Amino acid sequence: MALSLASAASVVLQGVFRAGWACIKFCASFQTNSFPSFRPTSGRRKTSRQPERKRWRWGPRRFTSRTCAGSSWRSSSGRRCRPTPCTRTATCWAPRWHGPASPAGWWGSPRRKEPGTSPTGPRARATTRFVSSSPATRCALASRPLSKQRPGSCRMIDAPRLPPRTQHLVGVVAPWRLPEFYQRFPGRRELMDYAQKHGIPVPVTPQTPWSMDENLMHISYEAGILENPKNPAPPGLYTKTCDPATSPDTPDVLEIEFEKGVPVKVTNVGDGTVRRSALELFMYLNDIAGKHGVGRIDIVENRFVGMKSRGIYETPAGTILYHAHLDIEAFTMDREVRKIKQGLSLKFSELVYNGFWHSPEGEFLRHCIARSQQAVAGTVRLSVFKGHVSILGRASPCSLYNEELVSMNVQGDYEPADATGFININSLRLKEYHRLQSKVTAKQAE
Repeated sequence: MALSLASAASVVLQGVFRAGWACIKFCASFQTNSFPSFRPTSGRRKTSRQPERKRWRWGPRRFTSRTCAGSSWRSSSGRRCRPTPCTRTATCWAPRWHGPASPAGWWGSPRRKEPGTSPTGPRARATTRFVSSSPATRCALASRPLSKQRPGSCRMIDAPRLPPRTQHLVGVVAPWRLPEFYQRFPGRRELMDYAQKHGIPVPVTPQTPWSMDENLMHISYEAGILENPKNPAPPGLYTKTCDPATSPDTPDVLEIEFEKGVPVKVTNVGDGTVRRSALELFMYLNDIAGKHGVGRIDIVENRFVGMKSRGIYETPAGTILYHAHLDIEAFTMDREVRKIKQGLSLKFSELVYNGFWHSPEGEFLRHCIARSQQAVAGTVRLSVFKGHVSILGRASPCSLYNEELVSMNVQGDYEPADATGFININSLRLKEYHRLQSKVTAKQAE
């Protein structure tokens, strides 16, 4: 689905990214050296001349508010290591210093890696695409439940998405691109075996081997039996939407209000529910659309890395906003401006898909699209029912629609006689084309 909705959803996406980016910059302030910047549990700072005596160990640790009594990371010996860069309680699966075999090859550290040694915890994270190296990224990962993440590889489009945006600030270490990792874990079965061996609870099983990535906007399903494009989605795959066949027999009628192309209010006509803030509005539409089975799609896409892949997606709220925004845009926007904007939207969707959200061309396109939305304001009434979104009506103070001009009951300002010259001018090109074709056909017949 081309991101014609990009401008309408930009307030949500920008808010999410700005919050995450603020967390990254805040956490990066704790990075006093290149990764890893932990200290050995002995308390002495490790230098390149000191022999490796301590062993690495992976495992969960808690981090809590910096203002509380337990606002620091502690080693197994109880020694305080460093303040936590997070204001929420979460489980972090980042490495801890505990000893002799540093997996230096993983992190690009100058420390020597001893052969035949490895961490003893969830190095693979079993069911996650582990793209992380700095305290900032570890903090971001800790805010995502382990069960919601999935294993990936260099085949995944995420591989080239994050580094271009963050390398000027922090480095990105991707174990999936390191031979010592992908040779040990060549596939999902090895990851599941590792998770089972070490008691790591994951939602993926040999019976449900597909992967899932979920965020506010959508959830995607890939891999496993879905890699065969002939296989239909198995029962129980979908988590955000119900089966349209078993959805309620009564539609929900909604009114969505837009200002400058951005949804600012949603009203349920049936029960009077009103949502105004961006997050509440989006979450409410997720619930309504999910209840009616709206937002499912099964596609084959072209990845940035050059291959085709099959993916199944659920985008409940996004689907409703997509249809509503297209309708109010057609109602209020000039025809030629809309043609140009549609082309820009396709290019912008390509940039977002390929990870170039914060690029010069991305900033330029966002500015152009935002300018095109200045007059996109009004209310769209729609019905959500049995997997479908149906537009029922629209109203706008900025509409270019002139009821008197298009009415078949009154003449208005439209002069039918003017159409004669319009038709003759537009027919001239076609008349000349057919004249030439007749001449060519006659020569071929001789």
